[in-house]
Amino acid sequence: MADEEIKELILRRRRQILVNSCIYYRFGKAVITDKQFDKWAYELTDLQKKYPDLAIECGEFNEEFKDWDGTTGYHLPLWGNWVERQAQQILDYVEEKGLLL
Repeated sequence: MADEEIKELILRRRRQILVNSCIYYRFGKAVITDKQFDKWAYELTDLQKKYPDLAIECGEFNEEFKDWDGTTGYHLPLWGNWVERQAQQILDYVEEKGLLL
């Protein structure tokens, strides 16, 4: 995988973890299984350990995911315009389609 692809994947996983943690911990709902969350979480953990310089180059959410071990998203910043907006959009869609877990 090229460096840009790795950085893109790190950012995607960070965003997925943040949004799904917000849905779970702030709204008390789930749109993905625990197994899927764990898969993304440990993949992100592995990527950040294997490519620490690329993880830092991502810039977005560096501090939030510094030393993150993938065990929980409870301590992450689950508020703020971007995270809450994304979480609400996903929840609205999933509830409309009847796909809420």
